[in-house]
Amino acid sequence: MNRKVSLGVALAMAILCVAVSIPLTMVYARREQNRIISNLPQRAEHYDAVEEIDRGVQENYLRRTSGAAINEALVRGYVAGLHDPYCYYMDAKEYLAYTRRLEGSAPDLGLVISDDPALSLTKDGVIVSQVQPGSPAAASGLLKGDIITKVMAESRVILSAEDLTPEKAAPALARLAELNDVDAGVSVTHIAVTYKRRDVTKTVNVMVGHNLPTVTGELKGTVGVLKITAFYRTTRDQLEQQAKDLISKGATSLVFDLRGCREGTLEYACTTLDYLVPAGKSGAMATITYRDGKQKSYPSDAASLTMPAMAVLIDSETSGPAELFAYDMRAYGKATLIGAKTEGNGSLQLPVTLETVGGAVMLTVGEIVPYGASQSFDSIGVTPDIITEGIQSSTQDVALGAALAKFS
Repeated sequence: MNRKVSLGVALAMAILCVAVSIPLTMVYARREQNRIISNLPQRAEHYDAVEEIDRGVQENYLRRTSGAAINEALVRGYVAGLHDPYCYYMDAKEYLAYTRRLEGSAPDLGLVISDDPALSLTKDGVIVSQVQPGSPAAASGLLKGDIITKVMAESRVILSAEDLTPEKAAPALARLAELNDVDAGVSVTHIAVTYKRRDVTKTVNVMVGHNLPTVTGELKGTVGVLKITAFYRTTRDQLEQQAKDLISKGATSLVFDLRGCREGTLEYACTTLDYLVPAGKSGAMATITYRDGKQKSYPSDAASLTMPAMAVLIDSETSGPAELFAYDMRAYGKATLIGAKTEGNGSLQLPVTLETVGGAVMLTVGEIVPYGASQSFDSIGVTPDIITEGIQSSTQDVALGAALAKFS
């Protein structure tokens, strides 16, 4: 049944809302004022330092200055002054490339060309230094050592034989490097690449942009080995697909190789981890505590992979999200850790965009506590159950060998 509210009641409610909002606004304003005032001496010191060096440069420096370059350098210097190895500045292109990597895509050809003309330039063309696995260049049949003689983007010539002179080499290589730039895939979908291999010349159409492979699988006997290089948005699906493929081929145990894995986000690491650990178990896969004391948790809510034997390979280059993955796999009773102690980055980094300078600065904004723990592994690292550090072998991968021996 609908009921009408009288004008008097409505006015009373409005007055009450105003009365409540005024003290709340005053509390917030007081807190903000206290924060600004407490930080005022430090901020004034920053501004005085910048003003002093700027005045010295403007009055004495011989050459013309670039305001944009100076502003970017100031940002980089400010971040460096935090003395936090996980904080850094990304310019606009670097930040765009970073965000696209997190989405699991790269707007390039997958070709790597050396910046040194002495290593990349011959009388015939430009030498391919490397072809990234799974890239469009690899799919087109290009190989390391191929000599590129011509590159066409639609009707535009990027590189031709006329560029292969000492005075034109550097600009030509720069234009070729643009094919690996974040802006290359905006309007161009395919690049025509003419290359020479021995005495054969061939032209192929190479697609611009490809999905980044972050999980690769290999079957060694009855052990499925999954190499994880980063935790991007697509990593969970890739891992699930690779794991199912290995199991269908006869894998009775799985080894997750996280050695050297350091890029990605905590969120995507938890999304991937959720495929492997039990759902509904008490506690969260990760809990973040921010500067203001607020917390955010990532509970497990998916059914876990049924696999009786699993191991995780770690080393001193395993960092951040990968460390959490390794810690939780053991804490949930799902895997044995093998290798060397991890780096010890138990803090959360997030990008903060900058409007004036452009780009973003990566800042440490929170502390991560993994499943079942009372504190973070920050500056501590994750110690393996089976330590292989210091064991030398010229013929085998010691950590992987220990995992294979454990499951044989």
